[in-house]
Amino acid sequence: MDLREQLLERDIECADRATAGPMTLLRKKYADEIFDAITAHGLSITHILLHATTQCLLGRITGHNMFPEDPQHNQRVQAWRLDHLPDYADALPWLRTSAHVIDTTHLNPVQAADAVLRLLAT
Repeated sequence: MDLREQLLERDIECADRATAGPMTLLRKKYADEIFDAITAHGLSITHILLHATTQCLLGRITGHNMFPEDPQHNQRVQAWRLDHLPDYADALPWLRTSAHVIDTTHLNPVQAADAVLRLLAT
């Protein structure tokens, strides 16, 4: 049993409450594989896209010092994230049709979390 299957079984055990799985899914085929496995076990999915404009993402990525004790590692992580922005742009058409979109461009983290909770409460 692989890790995904183990996590899915754990989620099924906890099915009486909502479980969040924060992931960035940029390949539709991979997203479909994950969602199909979850729904095959009778669980429902609320797919939420926390969107931000490219300019906002650029600012968030370059302004986020994830590894202050290791500037070289921080730079590699930032470069990796920046390199994947075109993949996000390519995925946006199917993400917009597949997910509930919350534009976080002008939201702080607390406001974004509140928006997710409001969506889940409906």
